[in-house]
Amino acid sequence: MEGAIQLKKHILLDFVKSVGLKQENQKEWMEQVNHWSMMKMIIKSMSWRNLHKGIVADELPQDRTKYVRFTNLTSINKRMVLYYLRRGYERPDLRKRLLNGILEEMLRSSNARYDIEDGGNQ
Repeated sequence: MEGAIQLKKHILLDFVKSVGLKQENQKEWMEQVNHWSMMKMIIKSMSWRNLHKGIVADELPQDRTKYVRFTNLTSINKRMVLYYLRRGYERPDLRKRLLNGILEEMLRSSNARYDIEDGGNQ
């Protein structure tokens, strides 16, 4: 599975280069593609309940360089993540947008406390 993902990234990167995007825009575009593919994999491969348990247990999302652990979020961010998770049980048709909201709340760039409690990107 990991090899297939790497191959897709290579194909996408070749496409981006062939289209003529500037070097600084390529990285941003690839990050967005990785974000979408991660969301797609999460939605397809696990139930919403497993996602909920994984987030609350600090197992998901796994990329600690980009996302903060649930336990290290500020109280408002935690409340929003829990709201999105509860809403996903009520409205399965909105899960893709709700997952995007969860990931936005857990981004390092949107959290002030992570340096103190998380020690950076450990």
